[in-house]
Amino acid sequence: MTDQMLDRGYTPSVTAQVKRVATRLRLLRTLEGLSLRAAAEKSGTPAVVIGAYERSERLPTLGTLFTYLDGMGWTIWDVLPPPPGYERSLTNTERAEVLEAVAADLRAW
Repeated sequence: MTDQMLDRGYTPSVTAQVKRVATRLRLLRTLEGLSLRAAAEKSGTPAVVIGAYERSERLPTLGTLFTYLDGMGWTIWDVLPPPPGYERSLTNTERAEVLEAVAADLRAW
């Protein structure tokens, strides 16, 4: 897809970013020990489509990418580095810890 992307007017910078995302998608899947078939079953995205994304042969729409990531239990920040100055959201566990600490402070007050 790299040559096709350049032929369609995508800049080399955008093409490189697409390849990084594709590589990251494959890395995340393999780190979880999932085959393409297992990832397809988990996410509801066909294995052939996942493989095409991972090889940069196909570009998902933003909605499709989010649907795939959600099905895998990932977020966009698992695939992309957060922008400078970005403060990530708290996880549910972290939220619970903060709320428990606030509740303890209120009880002590």
